[in-house]
Amino acid sequence: MPPKPAIKPRKKVSCHCDECNGKLVDPRTKVKHEAEYEQMNRSSRSTKISKSVSKRVRIDNNDDETSNASSSSSDLNNETSDDERFAAPELEDFGDDEDFMCADSDVEFSESWILIWIFKYQSRFRHSEVSISSLIGFFSQVLKDADSKRFANFPSSSYSAKKLLRIDKATKTYAVCLKCNNLYKIGEILGQNEQVTEASPGLKCSRVEFPKHLMKKYREVCGEELLKNVPVNNGYIKRPRIVFPMPDLKTQIFTMYQRPNFEQNLAKWANRHVNGDILADIYDGEVWKTFKSDDTLFFTPELADSNLGIMINLDWFQPFD
Repeated sequence: MPPKPAIKPRKKVSCHCDECNGKLVDPRTKVKHEAEYEQMNRSSRSTKISKSVSKRVRIDNNDDETSNASSSSSDLNNETSDDERFAAPELEDFGDDEDFMCADSDVEFSESWILIWIFKYQSRFRHSEVSISSLIGFFSQVLKDADSKRFANFPSSSYSAKKLLRIDKATKTYAVCLKCNNLYKIGEILGQNEQVTEASPGLKCSRVEFPKHLMKKYREVCGEELLKNVPVNNGYIKRPRIVFPMPDLKTQIFTMYQRPNFEQNLAKWANRHVNGDILADIYDGEVWKTFKSDDTLFFTPELADSNLGIMINLDWFQPFD
C-alpha cells in the first residue's frame, strides 16, 4: 500500500485576548476570539451612547425647569427639524419649490396654508392623487368637527382643493394613433359622451402618410382604431386608447417666474468669465451673439431677465395609456 501523505500541522499564532494573554493558539481560535472581542466593544459603545443620551435628556429637563429661554430655544429647534423633514424638494418639478407661490396668490381662503402643506407633502413623498384626496377629506372632516363655522369652506377632495387654490397646470391633451402616432383633438373624436354598447363602432385613424406616392399601397389610410370601450354602469363609454398631454408653454413660463431668484439667475450668463478662445456654452456662439429682433440684438445683458431663448428637443414624444 502506498504510504499516507503526512499531515502538516497548522502553525499556531499568539492570541492577545484577555483569555489567552499571548498564548499560542490555532489561527481559527484567534479569529473567533477577535470577533467576540469586537462584538463586546460594539455592545459597550452602544451602552455608553445610550447612557450619554439619557444623561443629556436629564440635563435638558433640569435646564427647562430653571430657564424658560432654554425651553423656547428647544421648541424652535424642534420646529426647524419638522420643517426640514416635511419640506418639498427644491426645484424638482414646476411649482414644487420650498418657497411655494400659487400662480394666482389672490386666494380668499385664510386656511390655504393647510392645503399648500398637503400638496408639498404629496410632492415630497410621491403620494398618488387618490391618497392625497383621501387625506384632504380626512382633514376636512376633523377640522369641521373642531370648528364647523371656521372651516365651513374647507374642501373635501384634491380636485376641490386645487380649484379653490386656483392650481391649474394647463395642458392640451391629444389622442394618439398607436400605429402612426398621429394626433387628434379629443373633443373632436369623442363627440358627445353618450353611453354605447360594446359592439358600437369606434373611430379609425384617417392619416395617409404619403398621399402623393406613385404606388397605391403607400397611399392607403392608416385605419388604426383610436378609441376603446371603458365599462360604466349600464354600458360603455368611448375613450382614447392612448393620449399625449402637451404642457402649455405660457403657463410653464409663468410658473418659472414664480420661483425665487429666477430673474437673477437669468442674468448670470452676462457676468460669467470665459477665456475668449474657448467655446464653453451656447452663450459663446455666434448665433447667441448676433441673433436680432427688429434690427437690434436680442440677447443683451440689459434684457437678460425678459428676453428668453427657447430650445425644443425632438425626442419629446411620450404618449401614455
